[in-house]
Amino acid sequence: MGPPAFVCRGRPRVPCCSGTEGVTAGHHDAFKTHGVERVLVAYDRDPAGDRAADTLAKTLMAEGVECFRVVFPRGADAN
Repeated sequence: MGPPAFVCRGRPRVPCCSGTEGVTAGHHDAFKTHGVERVLVAYDRDPAGDRAADTLAKTLMAEGVECFRVVFPRGADAN
């Protein structure tokens, strides 16, 4: 398995998560440690991805992180 699609296209500061529940406490700690102010959520465009993106955005916004959704065509993802 190679690097994520965003990294291959020149976006090296892209943390990966394993699935829609894959953003961990470690991710949140790293965001705080590195002063992350904005996150672009790029989950699959399916019902599970839509729900997870909404949940993650609410959590991050409560932590003071601005969130935006990368909207792929229905059924599509970054890869």
